[in-house]
Amino acid sequence: MENTDSRKHLLQLSITFLIFVIPSFAIELSDTFLFENSQFDFSFDRQRIAEGQWWRLLVGHFDHLSWFHLGLNALFLGVLLFTFSGLGRAVRIVSLLCAFFLIISVMIWFCSPGLSVYVGLSGGLYGLLVYALYQDHLYPLWLRVLVFLGLLVKVVYEYFADASEQVAELIGGSVATDVHVYGVFAGVLSVIFLRIFRI
Repeated sequence: MENTDSRKHLLQLSITFLIFVIPSFAIELSDTFLFENSQFDFSFDRQRIAEGQWWRLLVGHFDHLSWFHLGLNALFLGVLLFTFSGLGRAVRIVSLLCAFFLIISVMIWFCSPGLSVYVGLSGGLYGLLVYALYQDHLYPLWLRVLVFLGLLVKVVYEYFADASEQVAELIGGSVATDVHVYGVFAGVLSVIFLRIFRI
């Protein structure tokens, strides 16, 4: 029975991983081969959203600056999914990430007017990490608190010190550090929501 549960859990994680990686991969393929002159064709694009392309609020998070950028985010997602067993079923993880993407997009719209174009899963993944740290009791509380504090230090440092030029070179564009802050904020909101409604 335990072996069957373990296989089901692994299948759920794999499906969740593919739900986010396959669209990102397809978008990156289209960016590379179909829209070579328009790198951000599926991005969160402020001007196009203002013109009514609301789908960009969600889909923009699946676009990436480069294959390396996509690879980093896929690795981050894989590590999260296979490290934290308390994340729950695929439906919950997908719902959470999509909610995080929308919260982040709204925050970009209102709090970062200078950010006209954004791509990437990382903001939502930071939110998922915060949620996982709260939800997964496999690890001792002191360790989860320590990782959360380390995450806070990282995003605040990057926000004020600007992300390193080496990272920007690797991913093919500047790091939107404010989006990482919004992702952590979205994760904290999800924890507060869980505490209030005991879901």
